[in-house]
Amino acid sequence: NLLATGYGIYINCCKKRNLIYPNPDENENFKLAYNIFFWGKDVLSNKVKKTNRQSAIYRILRIQRYCINQFSSMVSMSGVLQGSTALKDYDLLYGSNIMRGHFYELNHYYRHLYQMVKYVANYSEEIISYEEKRKYLRMLRAQLTNNEQLLLFYNWKSGYGRDWESLNGNHFFTDYRMIHNVDYRETFYYTFKRNGVASKIMVSMLKKCNNSIRSEKDEDGNERTDDYLFEFEN
Repeated sequence: NLLATGYGIYINCCKKRNLIYPNPDENENFKLAYNIFFWGKDVLSNKVKKTNRQSAIYRILRIQRYCINQFSSMVSMSGVLQGSTALKDYDLLYGSNIMRGHFYELNHYYRHLYQMVKYVANYSEEIISYEEKRKYLRMLRAQLTNNEQLLLFYNWKSGYGRDWESLNGNHFFTDYRMIHNVDYRETFYYTFKRNGVASKIMVSMLKKCNNSIRSEKDEDGNERTDDYLFEFEN
């Protein structure tokens, strides 16, 4: 909701200035939104300062900065999004000041969680079997709400948490199912894609990072066929 509203303001600003705005790109829009969520709206001001004033991107960044400031004022002063679930979530911590950034809270949270998962996943399987590792990490995952797991997914997709899952690196999301309870209907994909497509996007995205996803074995030593990446696949 916040991203869609902010982008609408951006388009209107471009039209008023007779500027051609680029077609919406979900990945770029998402990265911009997450950067603001993580660092705060001042991240755009910092980019403007570091950008060549003669370049085309400089004008776009200035418009984006203006739009974000307008959006921030609109939310905090007029309460136009008071019915938004996202705003209510932020209200629990910071009232309506949703643009302040959450680096100081989330940085430690992500780092601590990552180290716990890494410790278990990398332990020698001569001592702790894969199934036992899954059992321990399942207990850890049970401490995370669905929204916390979704936030972990967003952190990975933004590039900040790339070490959680990569083609030639760790497979904490695939082999160890650390975001198993994410509901695709809560993701930003669901806003842009018709029903049934969003879930396939998430599954295929992770499978591209792991060519041979591990599964737990049953009592007969055979790999389970119901060991899905996500709960919604069942």
